[in-house]
Amino acid sequence: MSTLSNNERLQQAIADLEAKRHVQGALVSEQFQYLRTQLQPANLVKTVVSDLFASPEIRTGVVDFAIGITTGMIAKKVVVGQSHNVLTQLVGNAVQMIVTREVSQHPEGIKTLGKNLFQQLLQSSR
Repeated sequence: MSTLSNNERLQQAIADLEAKRHVQGALVSEQFQYLRTQLQPANLVKTVVSDLFASPEIRTGVVDFAIGITTGMIAKKVVVGQSHNVLTQLVGNAVQMIVTREVSQHPEGIKTLGKNLFQQLLQSSR
């Protein structure tokens, strides 16, 4: 058995530390690239939106709001029609806001009506 000299042990320790530094440097670089990718604005928005829509309450709220907005726009169109009268436009805007608020707060009736219409369309197409 030969014993390593102090110089050989020192050289071995230096080689081990350099190998360790190389591995750690590669890991840091990889983590930096991952973090850089995750912090891009498009990825941040995508992450936030996917997290938001993962929640059933938020998804239901968005659907209810969309139903309210759509119903309000239809109600305004019915009231205003093709009129360019300022008073009619104001009344149409008021009707839109009221209908949107009410339908957004109580969308069950509109959902039921939509389901019934969809089922009738399916039955009539057969």
